[in-house]
Amino acid sequence: MHRANLASASPPSTKASNAYRHLYKAIFSDRGHLGCDAISAFAAPKSTTATLPAFPGTLANAQYVYVAAYDGDQFDTNLLPEDREAISSVQNAIQTWGKLTLVYQPYQADIIILVTTRPSEDVMAVYDGHQGTKGNYLWRVMGRDDPASGETPLVTQFEKGFDSAQKHK
Repeated sequence: MHRANLASASPPSTKASNAYRHLYKAIFSDRGHLGCDAISAFAAPKSTTATLPAFPGTLANAQYVYVAAYDGDQFDTNLLPEDREAISSVQNAIQTWGKLTLVYQPYQADIIILVTTRPSEDVMAVYDGHQGTKGNYLWRVMGRDDPASGETPLVTQFEKGFDSAQKHK
């Protein structure tokens, strides 16, 4: 019975076949290099130097910052070593910057920064310390720059955003 249904099914319309043929030619023919370039542009990873997200003005008066990973703080024995290194790198960069004071308990913080580093992507998100990390983040950047390497371009973006919010308060 199943074979009979397949045999009686009508073949795809000529219109549909022609549309697929034209799309294929447009993408893969000599004239279609533009189509491949457009597809490649969408598939390419985004640079961390892209437009800086607006930093929330509600955090412009912050003085104290707590840094942890999404999976726990730096003293969590189950934390991945890469995330522990990322926490340390972010803390060192913030101390060097000197505009915020590090605290080691989330309840003491005006800003909570959560980081994670994976082979595919690194994430740094900012939360309001008075509301905790259970809600939505207020600011976030992602990139493929490894904060565990000691370089902290995501922190540099945070610093620029924070400075911008302070200028406009």
